[in-house]
Amino acid sequence: MMESQGHIWSKGLLYTLYATGVLLPFNLKVANYALGVFAAVYILVILKNFKACRFNFQLLYLPIIFFALYFIGLFYSSEIKNAFSDLGTKSTFLILPLLFSSGILPTDKFRFFRLSFIAGCLLVCLYNLTLSGIDYSKSGNANVFYYTSFSRIMHVQYMTIYLNLAVLFLINEMFDNGKNNRPVQILTVILIAFFFLNISLLDSRLATVVSYITSTLFTFLKIKTSGSILRFSIYAFLCILIIISVDYFSMRTNRFEQVSDLLANETNFYDFSKPEYSSTALRIPLWINAYQVIEDNPFMGVGTGDVRIALDSIYKKNGFKFAMEKKLNPHNQYLQTGVALGIVGITSLFAMLLIPIYYSIRYRHFLFLSLLIIFIFNMLTESILERQAGILIFSLLYSMFSVELNNSMAIEKISAVKQPIVTT
Repeated sequence: MMESQGHIWSKGLLYTLYATGVLLPFNLKVANYALGVFAAVYILVILKNFKACRFNFQLLYLPIIFFALYFIGLFYSSEIKNAFSDLGTKSTFLILPLLFSSGILPTDKFRFFRLSFIAGCLLVCLYNLTLSGIDYSKSGNANVFYYTSFSRIMHVQYMTIYLNLAVLFLINEMFDNGKNNRPVQILTVILIAFFFLNISLLDSRLATVVSYITSTLFTFLKIKTSGSILRFSIYAFLCILIIISVDYFSMRTNRFEQVSDLLANETNFYDFSKPEYSSTALRIPLWINAYQVIEDNPFMGVGTGDVRIALDSIYKKNGFKFAMEKKLNPHNQYLQTGVALGIVGITSLFAMLLIPIYYSIRYRHFLFLSLLIIFIFNMLTESILERQAGILIFSLLYSMFSVELNNSMAIEKISAVKQPIVTT
């Protein structure tokens, strides 16, 4: 009976994980609830199988340290309520690494989470297209298929990141599990094309470029380590052709012109008195103001709860009325962390992002490598780790991939120990 109950709890753990994968792209509170249930069941399973746990914090200690610094920042914050709210938002940086470090969840089940996530992204894309189609039938305005009008559920940059990950999961699935299954290969290519169409319509400038780069890089790395180089090279060529075709023929204006116009026409980035800004022109003044806050609080920052006060204060001092009225953050995660935690926080953030790159390359965990590249670059123009949409997917995948890497390291150590010593 006890074994049967344990089996039920283990099944429940897997089902809540898969449900979280489907719900995450919807950016709904129900996704948070599903993840909460997953964490609660995970704790119960750990308690029931505590003797079987083999806690391994290698790599997983990095997000825990990152969270710990925000917790320390609580103690020199004047706005305690804001600090606790931010800690709650970032709590998965602590909870998920602690849970996954137990080694209770079989890594072979992570594949089904990725498939669930792909299904969730597919449903969201169909939802966006359906609503845009309904709006187009009423207005005749094709712009409903474009940019913020098209993304009905979350910010375009976050949605592009999600679809970028879905494409990588599909490519990985084709290489690892669809080598001898032609229908699966065809379906995978069709889904990749569909997701790239949606990425193009979302038209988040940096996130779109990053999705093209990471998809191409990931495919190249998989081909290089695959036994069927010629066959997969053909699929890679088709995927690249799909990217170019979708991007060229999509119904969108060229938002990259904002960047070239800014560089060509803007002469004074320290003029904060403008009544309106484009999304591109706004970034640099925000970065300048955030950097000034860091200059005044270089080592430990202003504290976890006082970021809003510090930014509003510098906006007021510089006459940056537009940013103050909109309550804007720096739109750069590195500066955002620097304002809160100073150089210490920025160092921890870089460590969390850069240290696993070495191990990802060494042990050929190209999904982890791609995840890190996606977030490293997208953090340049958005405070990605300040919203649940960014935090949940990053901390969840980071924990999963760290466990897989830790297992690869452990296998290598065991193999090294078992290898016989040859004497002459």
